[in-house]
Amino acid sequence: MSKIQKLYKWSLRPTPGQSLWRAPETVSFSLQGKRLKDLGTDRRITTSPIIGQCDGLIHTASGSRYELVNVDPEYEKLYPYAKERIFKSINKIENDKT
Repeated sequence: MSKIQKLYKWSLRPTPGQSLWRAPETVSFSLQGKRLKDLGTDRRITTSPIIGQCDGLIHTASGSRYELVNVDPEYEKLYPYAKERIFKSINKIENDKT
C-alpha cells in the first residue's frame, strides 16, 4: 500500500486532458495542491484521477492516497465546506482497492 501524502491548499478540478465534449457522467476529477515540501513556493501538483475515498483519505488511480489538510482559501470561497462536500460526493471504496 502506498504512503499517505498530505495535501495542503488543495482544490478539486476536472482531470487534465479530457475532451470538452465528454458526457458529464464520465468526467473524472483530480486534486491539485501542495505537498509539505512545496509550501512557500508556487509549485502545485495535480493527482491522477480520483477513484474513491476510504478512512478519510482520497485514493487515486495511480494508487496514491492523500490526506486533505487545508483547502485553498479561494476554492473555499467559491465552494464553502469543500472538504465535507468532496467526501459526500466521492464513492467509498474498500481499503485494498489501491
